[in-house]
Amino acid sequence: MRFESIEVIRYGCLADLSTGDAPLPNIVVVLGPNESGKSTLFDFMSTILYGFRPATRSRHPFTPWAGGDPEGRAAIRMDQGSDESPIEVHRRLRSQAWGRLHAAERVDDIRNRPVPGVGHVTRVVFRQVYALTLAELAGLERESWDLVQDRLVGAMAAPDLVSARTVAADLEGEAKRLWRPDRRGRPRVRALAEELSQLNERKRDALYNDRVVRDKVAERADAERRLQALREERARVEVREAADRIARLERRRRETDAAGTEGERLDVRVAEHAGELFGVSPDEVDREALAAVPMEELRGRVRRFKRAREERRVAEESLRSGGEIGLPVTLKPGRGRLVSGILLLLLGIAIAAVTMPQVGVDLPLSNAVALRVGAVAAIGGFILMILWWDADRRARLYRRASSDAKSQLSGKAMLLTDAEAAARADVTRLVSALPIRDSLLTAPDVDLPAAIERMRELLDNRERHAAAARRDLEHIDDDLGAAHREHEAAVARLRALDVPEDDLGDGKAAGRRDTLVDQIEELGGAIARLDTEIVHLQEGDTPDRIEGSVEAVKQQIRDAKEGRDRSFVLARVVREADRRFRDDHQPDLLRRAGDHLRHITAGRYEHIEMGETGDESLYLSGPAASAPRKVGEALSQGTREQVYLALRLAIIDHLDAGEERLPLFMDETLVNWDAWRRDRAFGLLERVAEQRQVFVFTCHPAMAAELEDRDARIIALGGL
Repeated sequence: MRFESIEVIRYGCLADLSTGDAPLPNIVVVLGPNESGKSTLFDFMSTILYGFRPATRSRHPFTPWAGGDPEGRAAIRMDQGSDESPIEVHRRLRSQAWGRLHAAERVDDIRNRPVPGVGHVTRVVFRQVYALTLAELAGLERESWDLVQDRLVGAMAAPDLVSARTVAADLEGEAKRLWRPDRRGRPRVRALAEELSQLNERKRDALYNDRVVRDKVAERADAERRLQALREERARVEVREAADRIARLERRRRETDAAGTEGERLDVRVAEHAGELFGVSPDEVDREALAAVPMEELRGRVRRFKRAREERRVAEESLRSGGEIGLPVTLKPGRGRLVSGILLLLLGIAIAAVTMPQVGVDLPLSNAVALRVGAVAAIGGFILMILWWDADRRARLYRRASSDAKSQLSGKAMLLTDAEAAARADVTRLVSALPIRDSLLTAPDVDLPAAIERMRELLDNRERHAAAARRDLEHIDDDLGAAHREHEAAVARLRALDVPEDDLGDGKAAGRRDTLVDQIEELGGAIARLDTEIVHLQEGDTPDRIEGSVEAVKQQIRDAKEGRDRSFVLARVVREADRRFRDDHQPDLLRRAGDHLRHITAGRYEHIEMGETGDESLYLSGPAASAPRKVGEALSQGTREQVYLALRLAIIDHLDAGEERLPLFMDETLVNWDAWRRDRAFGLLERVAEQRQVFVFTCHPAMAAELEDRDARIIALGGL
């Protein structure tokens, strides 16, 4: 199989890459700097042969950087049927993988299936065997050669498989882990034997616990019997007590019904008081309005009315009697005084007139006396007239002041009358929502609020009495219902205990209920403790359970011994199969590898041989070795790389025997070799290229030029 042309339309970082119409030669050099797309081109060629993986565009690692679908084509000429024209493979990845194979005049829809002719090698083996990288050669320094040998020769370059020698060693280790005849280590069978011994000890303890459990169960059964007897007796007592309670409650209910006379007396008193206070029956009175009357305010208004009424009465009495005018009492001027004064004045004037002509002369004694008498009489009359005039003035002033005072007192009386009416109206408004008798509102006094309060008290007493009676009856009815239910429950428990209802005894045990309850609780606690102890004992080891564990351990011992035998047999089978596989395949494989190694080393090492029986190591022989040299750490890194390359080429030839020879890919494999060794390696590649196409990936132009001198073709990447 040879790629004659490659066209990458879009794939990862590559786009519009074409090798042209001229067929590609046996050796192709892909030259480009790092990250120029060399690994991408190898993956593209693998995809052309085997299809897309994963076959989902969103998950494919080489989705085109510039966008679009991964797509490309290649022309491939098959080794078998070389006279025919090359086939053309065209693949594209959209939502699903798409593929077409053009062969002559035929077009096949291959979708994502491999190209015919590559089925003898899986995709994984192709990528891991037919692609030799510098990283693999560098890994030879970190891995033991035994591991490399098993991976190359033992597993025939299938790295995903574990070598037969490793599998056989693991099986032998598993066998020793299960059982071994000596006393070294701690195999599974020995641990199981120790566990079996411990189980036998536990079995003896379990037998003792079993006897204890049986004793506890018998003790519990006896306690259950005694508890049953106590429950029966308690059930009888409860039935009798429930019946007695029902009888007491029924008597109490009858007594409560008979106590209704107190309520009747309260009704009579309420009716009587309501008749005195209201003009309607007490049931027609609005209780909310009655309760809403503010008593303190009502008393205050009644007191204001009484004060106004008293003040009005005092004012009217004062108006009638004049005793409260406030003026001093003044005597009325008497006419006798005026007349006496005038008479005395006239008498004095007359006496003076009779005696006046004798003034200035010596008068006889009688005339002088008469003159003095006349003067005294005139003066006295004048004084009496002055006194009368003053009394008359005072009387006139008194009458005027008295008239004014009476006018003021009359106005005050009218104001007090209005105040009295207003105070009465205030009282009436405060109780307007109640049907108070008019006679009580005509002249309300302190009896009105007292009567209202008394009415409230009577009504409240009646309601409280009625509510108390109702509550008593409700409580009695509730207690009576509960007593009936308790009686029914007690009878049901009695029946459940298979005790006849008529078998209630003589009632002498009625007072033993508390004692029975205590005894039942004590027995119940004892039974609970026994249950706990029994459960605890049963949760531990039981003979049956331990016997089952003993049998299980014995079976595990048998299984371990059988597993040990099976593992040893399987290890022998694997080693024998590996030996036969090596006998069948290694002679040809080692012959081919020796031929490649002789060419690389210029005859220094001519053969790769297996060790003697029991020694599976590889040895080199040739002029450079006086005795066979074991392949491993004793050889230089370069020699080990040459052996590795020779074995890989031999494996590839072995895998392709009789089938299409798939291309070989080498990525910087020879970059660390010196020029002498690299030149011989290039000669080997020319020999290999006679049978299969070789692709060399490198970033070194000098190496590309050397291969170009050997008729290789260079495909430049990254703008080179």
